[in-house]
This record gives sequence, structure tokens and C-alpha cells, in this order.
Amino acid sequence: MKVVTLNLPGLVTYQQDVTDQVKVRELLGEQGITQVDLIQSDMAPNTTGIKDLDAMRSMGLIQDTLWMYKEILKPEGKFVIKVFM
Repeated sequence: MKVVTLNLPGLVTYQQDVTDQVKVRELLGEQGITQVDLIQSDMAPNTTGIKDLDAMRSMGLIQDTLWMYKEILKPEGKFVIKVFM
């Protein structure tokens, strides 16, 4: 994972491996966060150059984030994610 640094008023950024649901919940719990307004993902698989394989890996990463969409995102929240096709 690459560290992201953004200096915007009111923005708090957390970085964690989304496949480790226990750690994500722990991180949010430590901060008293139960729901968020935005989940933004810039995840990308390690590409192989094989288009179909890279697309499948990208879709796998998206599936790994769906639990957050269902559990953590506020009802009117936004979920932004990129997809390699």
C-alpha cells in the first residue's frame, strides 16, 4: 500500500488493507466511527499484461470492498472505485 497525504479541511484519511475486515473495524472503532460519508478506493491489482486476468483481479478487489459499502457507508453516502477493464 502506498501512503496517501491530502491536506483538505475536514478530511480524515485512514489506510488499511480492506481484505482484513477485523483490522478495518478495529481502526474505525478506535476512532469512534460507525458510518462514513465517502468510501473512495484507488486500489489496483498487480497487473500481468493479460487483459482478462487483470480485469478479474480488479473485480476481485471490488468484491473485497462490498462489505464496507453495506456496513459502514451512510445511506446517502458515496462509494467511488476504479475498475480495470
